[in-house]
Amino acid sequence: MSDARADGRADAFLTGRLLVQLGLDHLAGDHLEGGEHGLAPVAALEAVCSHCGSTSHGKPSIPGLPVLVSIAYAGSAVFVALASADDVGALGIDAEALRSHGDSAPALPAPAMPDRELSEPDQDPSPPAPSRDAFDPALDLERWTAVEAVLKADGRGLRVDPSFVRLASGEGRADGEEHARISGDEASYRIHRSVVDRRFLVAVATRKPDRGTSLASAPANEGAGSPSP
Repeated sequence: MSDARADGRADAFLTGRLLVQLGLDHLAGDHLEGGEHGLAPVAALEAVCSHCGSTSHGKPSIPGLPVLVSIAYAGSAVFVALASADDVGALGIDAEALRSHGDSAPALPAPAMPDRELSEPDQDPSPPAPSRDAFDPALDLERWTAVEAVLKADGRGLRVDPSFVRLASGEGRADGEEHARISGDEASYRIHRSVVDRRFLVAVATRKPDRGTSLASAPANEGAGSPSP
């Protein structure tokens, strides 16, 4: 790995942590008990892979706080989503760089930073986005970002075949929102989309909280890190 690439990953990693802290400060005033700013230092952010137990990658969490967090990288840009566990039971974000207007090919993700949530900057990158040969061309960038967001909210990431994610428009639904499910699972995820700075397509997937559990009282590495049974 070149020094420049390693430096870029390190910068993105640190930027993600800073954005989480800024988000916590904002969330504290709106949702967290006590309404105090700076409830947790950014160093409290950690990740544990639910599959292999590694702490070098995995779904990020903030032990001791009823907050869910997800991080995405697209080129040199970093995107962070945070939510109160009182409002959201699972959270995932994905971001991809939009192709230039002169590119008439089907929209697919441009080369991006490793999208392994909280992976350290010197770790190997995650599996690449799908190629045109691997997927139907109709599976465009909007679908891919939503699929990635759902899989990150689920907690298993690309260990689940992306084709298992089923998207449904909000037409006919009481809330009018786009939703998604993973084949074989009952959980439903609401999809929120946005275009940032006309250069990045961002999708956030959220699942309603399970009122029978409390993130605040869960063990440190559970809560947001594992999908509900």
